[in-house]
Amino acid sequence: MGRGRMVAALAAALAIAGCQTSANSHWEQIGYGPTYEYANAQCSIMSSSTQQGMVAWGTPSYVAGAQLGNALGNAIRQAEFMKNCMVMQGWKQVPNARPTMAKADGTTSFKPNPEISPNMMAWSSANNKCLAGNKDACARKVVLAAKLRTLGVDIGV
Repeated sequence: MGRGRMVAALAAALAIAGCQTSANSHWEQIGYGPTYEYANAQCSIMSSSTQQGMVAWGTPSYVAGAQLGNALGNAIRQAEFMKNCMVMQGWKQVPNARPTMAKADGTTSFKPNPEISPNMMAWSSANNKCLAGNKDACARKVVLAAKLRTLGVDIGV
């Protein structure tokens, strides 16, 4: 594989990796089960079992391509496992979207809301500190929960 093909393969891999929606989505509780932090930790630990090894012989560029393909396959398997495991724990990944305008046929178009993800992360951090006994974090958690509700995210608090 020449230098140009290697760059093209790397660009394709980055494009595929860019299709992941975790940056444009959040988790909502859909049933009874553990807290998000517990469910995520448990699923993350178990997801490491989805990794598959590989053996490749040939030119260095062929071996590198085979390793890249294996890494992409492992990442896809791990993401699917996480999604299914979280659903079994009572959590569902949903897009960060909000209606922007109604179309003539009565449907609405959606666009991602970039404010949701950082506020979810801040709420999660404040929640962990609150559980550890930090009173200031408990107050911040309440404020962040209210802000998330105005953004259309109900975290159940």
